[in-house]
Amino acid sequence: MPEGPEVKKIVNRLNRFFEGKTVNAIDFYDERYREKQVRDDVDLFLEVLPAKVSKIECKGKFIYWTFENGFVIFHTLGMSGTWRMQTKKPKYGKLSFERDDGKLAHYKDFRRFGTFKIFSPASASEKLDQKLNKQLGPDILNEEVSWEQWEKQLRKVNHYNITKALMNQKVVAGIGNYIKAEALYRAQISPHRTVGSLSDEELRRIYEMSVWVIHASYKARSKTITNYPLPEGGTGDVRFYFQVFGKGKDPLGNNVIRDKTPDGRTTHWVAEIQR
Repeated sequence: MPEGPEVKKIVNRLNRFFEGKTVNAIDFYDERYREKQVRDDVDLFLEVLPAKVSKIECKGKFIYWTFENGFVIFHTLGMSGTWRMQTKKPKYGKLSFERDDGKLAHYKDFRRFGTFKIFSPASASEKLDQKLNKQLGPDILNEEVSWEQWEKQLRKVNHYNITKALMNQKVVAGIGNYIKAEALYRAQISPHRTVGSLSDEELRRIYEMSVWVIHASYKARSKTITNYPLPEGGTGDVRFYFQVFGKGKDPLGNNVIRDKTPDGRTTHWVAEIQR
């Protein structure tokens, strides 16, 4: 599933392709997908095309398109959604947006869990404000989230298991399964702890490692970055890689355990390191 860093990279690519351009038409390749996954004011939006794109943005894993005519599209990628800018329909393509110059952006989704919700000007502003400010927590990739904000959000759910808290987008936006696992490992915290059992120092370690992992992943996936702040302090050259997620052993040679945790996902962790 795309997490905060992957979503932001997709949004960057969409903006390069669409910002200031006009969407002339939407072509649905899969009518069953349209019926189930494309909702609300879609027919009204199709009637007013062409429509000029103002901006495509994200908060955590939530993507939203704003148009000069006042329409807004809420978009999630689900487990496997992504976009391809190419002439031909890609495998698993579900729909395409045609630009005013005829160029196409195709949305493909193997698992079919991605969604589009389209709202007309009559409700778009209210719906967007509610989504951004009431239904999503602070975005630790796209916003400067302080330790005090983090502590406030997490302490609201002291009764939650830590994995459930981190993966709840109403608590913190942008964290997914690999960021959760990598941050807890680096913070040396067991995924079986509750938030309430964590001291402030332990919770702060999770905060620092979550922020570090999500930014390092965004900036350094598949490449090395220089003079990057290191989690233990100072700066250095960093090449981001998984230490436990999807691994059989951690860098120290310890066995990586795969447990089903209360967030409903499999969490990779190391009992010798995480307490």
